[in-house]
Amino acid sequence: MRHLVLLGVLLATPAAAFDLPPLDAFSATVERPLFTPGRRPPPPAVAAPAGAFDANGLPIAEAPPAPKHRLRLVGVASDATGRAVAVLRADGGGGDVRVLAGGRVEGWLVQQVGDGGMVLAAGTRRVAVPLAGTVPAAD
Repeated sequence: MRHLVLLGVLLATPAAAFDLPPLDAFSATVERPLFTPGRRPPPPAVAAPAGAFDANGLPIAEAPPAPKHRLRLVGVASDATGRAVAVLRADGGGGDVRVLAGGRVEGWLVQQVGDGGMVLAAGTRRVAVPLAGTVPAAD
């Protein structure tokens, strides 16, 4: 009988509201992407030193200068109304950028935000950006 009363008390107690943890709590998801072989983000591109040659003796062209910052899609969440929100972070640090479908980012129109990433459009050009992918230049 004592167990039955205790069960009744537990069932009558309302559950606490669920709050999402801060975005920084999910840093392991960015550092170890789930669907990337080896679960590591791709290494940054390294520019060849000036005057370097490849194995065939041909000069290696220097890499173009890196953009000031690139936005990376670090997550997709839902807002209070259930709309999907893309969460972007600049490689150089700084705050996160959150954008809904219909919003604009880096010259792109965000057409769709879903579980696997987002779809961007600029003129007739459409680009799918997967999770942990970067937003390309809109040109």
